Amino acid sequence: LADACGGSLTVLEVDRNELTSLPGHDLSRLTALTRLTAADNQISCIPEEIGGLSSLRELNLDRNNLQGLPPSLGNCTALQEISAAENRITSIPGSLAACSLLQTLRLNKNMISQVPPELLSHACPSLWMLDLAANPITADQLRSTHNYAIFDERRRAKANKQLEGGVLLDSSRAFKEGADSQEWEHWRAVQK
Repeated sequence: LADACGGSLTVLEVDRNELTSLPGHDLSRLTALTRLTAADNQISCIPEEIGGLSSLRELNLDRNNLQGLPPSLGNCTALQEISAAENRITSIPGSLAACSLLQTLRLNKNMISQVPPELLSHACPSLWMLDLAANPITADQLRSTHNYAIFDERRRAKANKQLEGGVLLDSSRAFKEGADSQEWEHWRAVQK
């Protein structure tokens, strides 16, 4: 594939192909790739070579068999959106904090029980939408994570700006807190 495209391929969509892996060597040669979507497959591991995709802006790995994301993903500094929902991911690599343009991280329906504090800090200044619904982490745990206040301020500012500008098209996406709403309601009741 990389030979046929000569490194000029910008979008690669391989959804619903029963893939069990992505070829690392070929993947690393797709240097112009801006969007990679490999949802609805049976992929269990993403190769470290994905870190060589310096132009990658959007990554969709929803509904696979992933148990983790490679730390090299932090080298994809152009990333703006990562979606790896409905997998078996147990942890988030702290290296994602190097993705300063990352705005959206969707990891709902996984097995995540904590968030790296550096991901919520000023190191990742664009992140404002973190979807961790249907994970073991609770709203209380998320809020007690170091740097959560920094992230929360950024998230609220972005949502308020959208509301003021009248551009909020999908409020369920903008106000995703990251933990189950049942936990959120419990937390609110305790605060009263």
